[in-house]
Amino acid sequence: MTFGRYLIDRGVCTQAQVDQAERSRVVFGGRVGTNLVEMGHLGVEDLETLLAEHRALPVPPQAWLTNRDPKVRDALPRQAIAKYHVLPLSIDGMTLHLAMLNPRDRAQIEELQFVSGCDIVPYALSEIRMRVLLAYHYDIPCDPRFLNLSPPISVPEPEIPAPAETEELLDEETFHAMHADWQVAPHIERSDLVTEPDAEPEKGTTHTRASHALELELALKTAANRDAIVDAALALAGLYAEGVALFVVRGGIITGFRGHGPLLPHYIEGILLPVEVESAFARVVRNATSYRGPIAEKLDQRVVTALGRAEVSEALIVPIRIQRHVVNLLYADAGVRPLAETSAAALEAVATLASRAYQQLILRAKSRQTSEAD
Repeated sequence: MTFGRYLIDRGVCTQAQVDQAERSRVVFGGRVGTNLVEMGHLGVEDLETLLAEHRALPVPPQAWLTNRDPKVRDALPRQAIAKYHVLPLSIDGMTLHLAMLNPRDRAQIEELQFVSGCDIVPYALSEIRMRVLLAYHYDIPCDPRFLNLSPPISVPEPEIPAPAETEELLDEETFHAMHADWQVAPHIERSDLVTEPDAEPEKGTTHTRASHALELELALKTAANRDAIVDAALALAGLYAEGVALFVVRGGIITGFRGHGPLLPHYIEGILLPVEVESAFARVVRNATSYRGPIAEKLDQRVVTALGRAEVSEALIVPIRIQRHVVNLLYADAGVRPLAETSAAALEAVATLASRAYQQLILRAKSRQTSEAD
């Protein structure tokens, strides 16, 4: 029995709804369940419960979905995971618990058993959540369609002890690798994860500011590289300010990197400020604390003018840090009006999320290097 027929027989969906989902699948791709969620006929949790019942399989425990144990993560080659869209969940002796989109495909299970050296116990998971979790765990690109539909995943923060008690996260080699191509990167196309919040929503979906903020937060948390972090952070900050910009801090120089907002040029790499010269931007770097207030000093005024934001009531400049190192500055303003208190708090949160995303990126890279060395 097909899943569509199962839903009809259970009285969950009508024949017309399933037919509509089938037509949508032909045009837009994805599975019938994905299209039913997209059209508002099912929720993701309901879909996964029904998939499990239809396939007579268990639903994975929530704690397994964000399991970052390297032994679990590396239970299968990334190539096989990307090919079959499967998610290792847990290992119990020689048994691999595995979320699968095609648990009835015996040839697929036999191949996965061969490459893992384990017996496979399959679990039911929706295509929607599968795609998002594969982006989170394995940096496998995820279509924004699935990000829009998926409930937010609970991402455990990396446990980073105080610098005196652990290895320096941002050592000289890592710092150089992160910053080596800052001046080239602005010419890379913007990440596909970032969509415009005011774009017309697809039929059958709602796309509010709140839902777009959730989408961009998830894009930050699952970003596969530095440029994806920058794009998502700027787009998220743009929900709370009229003009936003990101600056890079390196070698005693504050350099413009990217802008986002009306009249603000996208590429601002021509802006340079020395940290030792007095300005609000330099004080934020030296003190690693935010500045909020008028743009009064001449050097700050020249920077804001270069951003195309000449008439600014007040600005917020927030440091983005990796441990004690300030690596970026996030600039934001609301034009001739002052920033709302709620907007200022949200922008501080954006900087915090970006800091965590950088740390996650570094930790994942170091973990991969350790695994390869082993």
